[in-house]
Amino acid sequence: MTLGQYVREATLPIQDFLNDIAERKPERVHGTAVFMTLNPNIAPPALLHSFKHYKILHDQVVLLSISTKRVPRCLRKVEWRCRTRSGSTMC
Repeated sequence: MTLGQYVREATLPIQDFLNDIAERKPERVHGTAVFMTLNPNIAPPALLHSFKHYKILHDQVVLLSISTKRVPRCLRKVEWRCRTRSGSTMC
């Protein structure tokens, strides 16, 4: 099995994950957890793994996705977007 195949099998659409935690209502701990992801519509494997083992979530969960442009230079303008889903901030 390749790494790409493993990652695809270990992921879950973020909306399915949010629906699951809305039903379970897991215990929350103080603080913010940041998980990097290539695709903000997919729950990162690290988030799923952490939740599977600890059965808790932080008060704030941030999905951080960074994209680059395929040009040698860009204007110094920085863009960012943040969406709030299910009571936790996820960017």
